[in-house]
Amino acid sequence: MRSAKGIGLGLSLVKKLLEFHGAELALESEVGKGSRFSFRLPLWQGDPPIPPAPR
Repeated sequence: MRSAKGIGLGLSLVKKLLEFHGAELALESEVGKGSRFSFRLPLWQGDPPIPPAPR
């Protein structure tokens, strides 16, 4: 069995970035087989959205 490396921020950052763009994130996982991550981005029409102001 392979042990996880890193500090676990990658998926959290990806999730926030995708949510910012109105995307959906899905996860499928099976013990001993691994995980699959997928996302769907919306099709933008017209002007791009204005990002929210920093907090």
